[in-house]
Amino acid sequence: MYTRILVPLDGSRFAEQALPHALNIAAAGAVEIHLLSVAPLLDDQTHSVVDMYP
Repeated sequence: MYTRILVPLDGSRFAEQALPHALNIAAAGAVEIHLLSVAPLLDDQTHSVVDMYP
């Protein structure tokens, strides 16, 4: 059914609870699990990113 699963992680407990579910789904077949680490931008970085991508 699934071939790839993306699990976004932001350091919260809620996000970490998704990992066992992803592993259970992946155990059913040949499924790739991709972990995406998400972090908030700091105020001084936000302006730089906005300037890069108008």
